[in-house]
Amino acid sequence: MVKRKSLESDLKKWLLIFSTLGVISVFTNNIFHQVSFSSAVIGSLAYFKIFSLVPVFFWTRHPERSYFTLRYFRMFGLLWFISLLILYVLNVNLNFKSPFTGTEMIVEVSRLNKNIINLLSIYYLALFFMKRTNRYMVISFILFGANFFGDFQRYIFICFILTVLLGFFVQRSVLIRIRLLPIALASFIAGTAFLSNADYGRLIMKKYSDVGFLFADQGSKTDYSVSARLWESDIAINGFWEHPLLGNGVFRSGVKEQLFGDVHFYLSDVGLLGILYAFGIIGLIVFLLQLRFYFSISPSSIIDLWVKLSVLFTMLYSILTGTSILMPSVFMVVILIRSMGDRSLGAEFSRSNGW
Repeated sequence: MVKRKSLESDLKKWLLIFSTLGVISVFTNNIFHQVSFSSAVIGSLAYFKIFSLVPVFFWTRHPERSYFTLRYFRMFGLLWFISLLILYVLNVNLNFKSPFTGTEMIVEVSRLNKNIINLLSIYYLALFFMKRTNRYMVISFILFGANFFGDFQRYIFICFILTVLLGFFVQRSVLIRIRLLPIALASFIAGTAFLSNADYGRLIMKKYSDVGFLFADQGSKTDYSVSARLWESDIAINGFWEHPLLGNGVFRSGVKEQLFGDVHFYLSDVGLLGILYAFGIIGLIVFLLQLRFYFSISPSSIIDLWVKLSVLFTMLYSILTGTSILMPSVFMVVILIRSMGDRSLGAEFSRSNGW
C-alpha cells in the first residue's frame, strides 16, 4: 500500500502543476491576445477550482470518513445515472443561463457531464477483474451506457473497450486473461448481429464510416462533427506554431469571437492539439507526466486497480478531447480516490467487496 506521505506528495505535486498551468493560461491570454485579465481568469477557473478538493483530502484523513465518502460517491453516481436515464426516457431538456454572459442555453441529456458515472463504471470493471464475477462487468457496461443517452459517442466507446481489453493485461493473472476469449467471442457475435440488423446499429456503422475520408481519398463527408474537427485542427496547429513553448491559454466562450471570428473552435474538440494550442510544449510535458503516473501505479488492490484503469481511460479519451489537462478536476478526483483508498478502513474496503 502506498505511504501517506507519498499520496500527500502526489496531491501537492498535481495541485502545483495544474495551478501553474492556470497562471500560464491567464498571462498568455492577456499578453498574446490582449484578453482582459478578468476574462482570462474566468477562462482558466478550472485550474483554480481544484483547490476545493483540498478540504476533502484532509477531512477524509480519518479512516471512517474516508470509507463513507467512497460509499456516498457511489450513491451519488448511481442517482445521477438514474436521473439521466429518466430525463432521456422522458425526452426532457434542461435550460441554463450563463452567470457571466447571460446567454440562455438548452442542454440535452447527451451534453450533461457523465464523468462521475464513468469513474463508477470503471470501479465495477476493477471489481470484475479482482473478484472475477461477471455481474460486475454487466453493471459496468450498463453504467457506461449513460454516454449514449441521446447520441452514440463513437470515440468514448472505443476508449472504454480499449480500457476493458487492456485491463485484462494489467492483471497478470493467467486465469483472468483466459476469460477474455469467451467474452470477446460473445461480444463479437452479439455486436455483429446488432450492427447488421438493427436500425440503430446501422446508424452506428455510418458514424464510423464517416470518419473514413480522413484516411482515404474517398468517403462520406456528411458528418459535421468530423468535418469541423479538420478546420479546428488547422487553427490549433497554427496557434501552437505561433507560441510553441507556453501556448495561447484556455479562452472563455465569451471571447471566442474576438479571437477567431465567427468560427467553430473548441479546445476539447481537438484533444492533444487543443492541449498544444493552450499550453504548448509545457502541456505536452504535463501529459507525459500523467502517463508516467499511470505506469507508476501497482494494481495491488481494488482501489489501486480502479485508479490505474481510470487514469488509462482518461488518457485514452484525452487524445481526442484533452480531458486530462483541459478538465483537471477529473484527474484530481482520481488522485483523491487513491488517497482515500489508502486509509485503514479504505484499505479494508479495497480488500473486500467494499460497497
